[in-house]
Amino acid sequence: MGSGDRSSFYMLAVPEKKGTPVDLVAAIEKYISSNYSDRDAEDAKDDLDTVQGWRTEVLAQSQGLDARKDILCKYFRALCSMETRFPISKEPNHAKIDFCWSDAVKTSKKATQTNIHFEKAAVLFNLGSVQSQLGNMADKTTDEGVKLACRNYQLAAGSFAHLRDSVSVKVSSGASIDIGKDSTNMLVWMLLAQAQECVHIKAVADNKSPGILAKLAKQTSSYYEETYAALTSSANRD
Repeated sequence: MGSGDRSSFYMLAVPEKKGTPVDLVAAIEKYISSNYSDRDAEDAKDDLDTVQGWRTEVLAQSQGLDARKDILCKYFRALCSMETRFPISKEPNHAKIDFCWSDAVKTSKKATQTNIHFEKAAVLFNLGSVQSQLGNMADKTTDEGVKLACRNYQLAAGSFAHLRDSVSVKVSSGASIDIGKDSTNMLVWMLLAQAQECVHIKAVADNKSPGILAKLAKQTSSYYEETYAALTSSANRD
């Protein structure tokens, strides 16, 4: 390790959204019984109970960050599977499940939708949040810690990019601003900037040449400029 001082770097993590408990099992069992058979509903109960347990853990947010990340991934994959099998909406003969989540920043603001994409958006948001927290928890005074922080910020940026590009576009209007395109775009750029800053931190500590350091600093600055531009967009000013 070189002589670069890494003790004064401060980076941001994204706060998690808070959700409200809901009974997934009863609504989906009712749908299966109505559209298939009571036997099919009974056969699905153990799997549904498992998914319900994951959601309970997701809402509790009481586990360590690594365990929380794993639970969020399991629940998100389960939602993707459910999406293709059990239509959730207010339409007749669909499973009716009202998902309620608060805004991550303006926590007094809550939104409720009978839409599995809204649930997926909230879960994916929290996955990005936990990954950003893992980035902040990494010890940036060590080489391995800087690499770990960089990796987690990149993963968080990927989660928010997927939310921005593929999930939030399927959420009905009236959802909270934090999962919208402008907010998630800002988070993508912020986390990419922080990942790039980690690269610069390590390069300084490794005594890289002034030319390399200048290029890395310029790229980091460019990402932060994109972050600021996204932050000052009309939606994010509200």
